[in-house]
Amino acid sequence: MRTEIQAVAKLLLLFLLTASMFANAAPLAAPGDMRLRHDLQLLNDGGVINVPLTAWPIALGDIHQALSEAETAQLGASTQAAYD
Repeated sequence: MRTEIQAVAKLLLLFLLTASMFANAAPLAAPGDMRLRHDLQLLNDGGVINVPLTAWPIALGDIHQALSEAETAQLGASTQAAYD
């Protein structure tokens, strides 16, 4: 009986350790992503979005929300490239 409990506990521990390796979601924008930083800065400077860019990492949900609300009809070429 005790060995069965130990076996189940080991199996559960193995599962928990393995499952965390596959949980690879990134809910935050990586601070080292210079292309994203540049694009967001262009969009912020152009008034397309309004996201605070002084503290990284930034929540991807905030970026998505700002981009979904953006008015993109009158964007210049560089700002449109940053938006795309």
